[in-house]
Amino acid sequence: MGRTVRMATAEAANATAFSTAHAHLPYVVAPVPVTSLTTCRVLVLEWIDGRALSSMGRNAVGVQEQDARDVLHVVQMGVQASLVQLLQTGLLHGDPHPGNLMITPGGRLAYLDFGSLCTVLPHHSEGMVAALAHVATEQWGLLAADLQVMQLVKPGTNLADVEAALRAEFSGDPPPYRRLQQTPLCQA
Repeated sequence: MGRTVRMATAEAANATAFSTAHAHLPYVVAPVPVTSLTTCRVLVLEWIDGRALSSMGRNAVGVQEQDARDVLHVVQMGVQASLVQLLQTGLLHGDPHPGNLMITPGGRLAYLDFGSLCTVLPHHSEGMVAALAHVATEQWGLLAADLQVMQLVKPGTNLADVEAALRAEFSGDPPPYRRLQQTPLCQA
């Protein structure tokens, strides 16, 4: 019972936090918990009408062009919402698959299921933006430092080695350790 209480309470808190953090986005909607009906074992959220994303692209032949435009619109909203979550609010939906997303009759992207939310720290967001810029400008040493800021490189790792591996990977030249493994019997 204790686990159920924590899970229902955590999911309700996650839904409220997500709704609040993204209320400024006119193209995003998320259900709010109905606290008067929610108990320690049952989570009740407001109802949101919508069309499952998994149903998009399955219409009759005559509607395919409109359906393709709808899919593109949903992708654009999803990318924008994801960037806002990663870079602005720092609150990222932890499971955004077609079963947890819908398009409302009004054309808004509805997020469902708040069992998992991720918090993105400001220095991680800044590191992601910097990393994109450093990939675009091929500054591999700075990219290695960005990876360290985002805590994707273990402390104490020689960043010169990371830089060399990044340079080799992005330039198309295999790093030295891969060249040694490439033989007619074993391709890397």
